[in-house]
Amino acid sequence: METFQEKSKFYLEIHSKDRKAATDYYQEHLFQQVMEQFLQKVQHARETGKHPYDYEYLIMPVGHDIHPLVLWINSLKPKNVFFICSPETEENVDIIGELTGLRLTQVEHAKVRGSDVKDVYGKIKDYIRNKQIDQADFNKIAIDITGGMKSMVSGCTLAANHLGIDILYIENNGHFPGHKEPQPGLELPTILEDPLEVFGDRDLRTAINKFNSEDFETAIEIFKTIQDRVVNPKPYQAYEHLATGYSHLESMRFREAGEHITKTIRISELLNLKEIPTLKLTNQLIAIEPLTKIHELSDERILKDGKTYWHLFGYLFLMANHYRKQHKADIAALLIYRCLEMITQRLLLLNLDISPFNPDYNKLYAGDLMDKVNEVAKDTFYEYRKIKSFGPKIGLMQGLLILKASEEHLIKDIDLKMMNNFITLRNKSRLAHGFELLQQERVDEFYHRIRGLNNKIWNEHRQEIKEQRSFEEFSKHFGFVNIELNK
Repeated sequence: METFQEKSKFYLEIHSKDRKAATDYYQEHLFQQVMEQFLQKVQHARETGKHPYDYEYLIMPVGHDIHPLVLWINSLKPKNVFFICSPETEENVDIIGELTGLRLTQVEHAKVRGSDVKDVYGKIKDYIRNKQIDQADFNKIAIDITGGMKSMVSGCTLAANHLGIDILYIENNGHFPGHKEPQPGLELPTILEDPLEVFGDRDLRTAINKFNSEDFETAIEIFKTIQDRVVNPKPYQAYEHLATGYSHLESMRFREAGEHITKTIRISELLNLKEIPTLKLTNQLIAIEPLTKIHELSDERILKDGKTYWHLFGYLFLMANHYRKQHKADIAALLIYRCLEMITQRLLLLNLDISPFNPDYNKLYAGDLMDKVNEVAKDTFYEYRKIKSFGPKIGLMQGLLILKASEEHLIKDIDLKMMNNFITLRNKSRLAHGFELLQQERVDEFYHRIRGLNNKIWNEHRQEIKEQRSFEEFSKHFGFVNIELNK
């Protein structure tokens, strides 16, 4: 009696001469034993917990070789099978039914245009909808892509990836020595992992969208999980470093931001990651570098040092505009207020030699300064009360009154009554002292007033940091860049 190996060898000899005769011989003398071995492999996977192979619905493109489909059907015993065939392979559906013992009520099929991937995808969606299979039960469906034309397989894979359905495949785990023909008996049941999941493409798209919408913390976590699943985690490390850097930048932890952005640039240039704008990030590093040791400086030192002051002001004012454009009016108003406060504090310190944090009262009350302050205050406030003394620190409005009374040339043309209205507006915000939601139009007006004032100061003072650019050009490098999404 011939052994299985001897039959397989004879099958190979026939196959090289007459493929139809080889197929008939395979069906009659080899396939039963191939099927028994395949059933044992599926059962072993179930018993060892490798995979339960527990599906109620099978979706199968039908090609000219029907044996893989018969193997799966006999192994899995589904309650319903949906065949996708071309006009040329439609007759094979009946043959598969005979070989597997499927009843008519267990079988459905659809003909598709062989070259139309979308048609295949549509037929699968229609089948699932007609069967009224809920998304929660998609784990009961499997799609086999071992047979069928390439376009059918592509459509099936597209549907599986999109719907989260398992993909079955019979892997030829060995060939006859010196031949391309698979050796019978070495067929291996396989669950193909979703390529979009394996290589991180789907999660990468989600993470980049999160990053670009400034949800940096969520982006960080997704970039981390992708690294655990891919062969080369380096690109995703670059993304993670950038998201981490921007999380720090958003929180004004400039030193930590710089460290992570530097790592992003290094990896991106090494791997030539076109989607990460390394030139913009390099300019951003230059912009935030003077702020990396800001925590070591005193308040007065920050105001006096032109480089530190202007780089911090550039960051804050750009963020104010950033949130203003996003219609986050209350956050924008807080930042605009802080920028006006920084302007006032610096002019007091540099031009009048008055510290806003620890003012010298001898300077404040010298001569008729207090009288002049009260004159300005009378024209500024609706309910004027004479100012007799200032507190231990100089607040924003008091600072503006002192500058105006001192005829500080950069402030002298400012309408303090209008400015006080803006400050009152900010104070009523739910993020400050009140419970109002600020109107976008009023915050826009506040922003443009301070922008005009700052541009005037910038044009006069920018030489102290050897800058020739406009303030807009100078400050744009503090803004968040996007990661390009590959189409």
